[in-house]
Amino acid sequence: GVSLGVMNEDGRDFNRENTVRQAVLNVSGEDTIHLWMANRIREENQLSKLDSKSVWGSFYQINADATFALFKYLPSLNVPAQNYLQIPINRVLNHALPKGFFKDKHVFVGHQYVSRGDDFVMTPLLRDLKVPKIQVHAAIIDALSKEQTIYRLPFWMTQLTTIFLSVLLSILIAKSSPLTGLIYILSSAFLVILVSFALFLVLGIWIKMSHIVTGK
Repeated sequence: GVSLGVMNEDGRDFNRENTVRQAVLNVSGEDTIHLWMANRIREENQLSKLDSKSVWGSFYQINADATFALFKYLPSLNVPAQNYLQIPINRVLNHALPKGFFKDKHVFVGHQYVSRGDDFVMTPLLRDLKVPKIQVHAAIIDALSKEQTIYRLPFWMTQLTTIFLSVLLSILIAKSSPLTGLIYILSSAFLVILVSFALFLVLGIWIKMSHIVTGK
């Protein structure tokens, strides 16, 4: 069987309330429709099937009896030109679209009434504007089918990196002039930010930079 497309609104690990950052891959041993649909798309493109446990960065939460994964929003939801195409249902019912318009396309059908607040959710891309849930469902499936998920670096690795850099900087600063020491500090902070962004963009590895940069 396939579980429904449950949407996880993260209000525990982050300050912004009810922001959708992670996808539910499997619930009680059953893949969600997000993962199932992503695998259908991968099958069409002759790509290997994804298992919830093998998805990059996936993690299991025993309390929810579910497997989750952080995912990347591939289109820019705040730039209409890069967004998923939205078509009012009345245009379809009135045959206002060219014949074969939906051929070889993946179509998601849903509602997004302004009067219904639960039709919209917050995303990391937009600070004060909610996005229709139907778009977020599409974004999750898109990210999973293209293996654009995120691996969160374990906290202990971040702590070890912080300790290593702190000791290294302490040694360098002790043997340097005040100006040179300041240059070392600023350079290390810039390097950490640069490497963190590069790892996120290329490999999908998320490092909590604040711990390393501030040393806390």
